[in-house]
Parts: sequence; C-alpha cells; structure tokens
Amino acid sequence: MLQKKTDLNGKVTSIDITNKNEYSIYIEEEKKKVHLGDNSNLNNKMLYVVAIIEEEKGKEGEIFVNGDLNSKFQPYFREKV
Repeated sequence: MLQKKTDLNGKVTSIDITNKNEYSIYIEEEKKKVHLGDNSNLNNKMLYVVAIIEEEKGKEGEIFVNGDLNSKFQPYFREKV
C-alpha cells in the first residue's frame, strides 16, 4: 500500500505484478510508467519516484528504480520521444 507521504496515494492507475522480479506501476495523470524491479527497498524507491515525478513534471516517459539502491544504482527517467 502506498503511504500518503509519497504523494501518490490515489494516483496509481494500474499495477503489474505478473513478474515478481519486475513490478511496475502506471500513473496516468503524470503519463509515467514506473519500473520498480522486485519488492526490495520499496519505501526508498517510492521516494525517488516522487522526486523524479516533480523534477520531470509535464514530460511523458518511464521512471527506472529497478536496480539495487545499495549498490550505487542511480534511479533515472527516460522521456518518451
């Protein structure tokens, strides 16, 4: 369940959990797909997602937080072209 502090409560349009190693969510309002990877570090991943959404406001694309945040993985945004 998304916590209110992430500011995404009620904004998630769909959740794909068909692959336990590559969860993803779609936020229609922001036109962004979020690649979460597995369910590790979800709280930290969601904080990055919120920050990236703010930074990339108005841009359609994908957010990648699907790496190991403890091993120098840097979350990133890829704009749809």
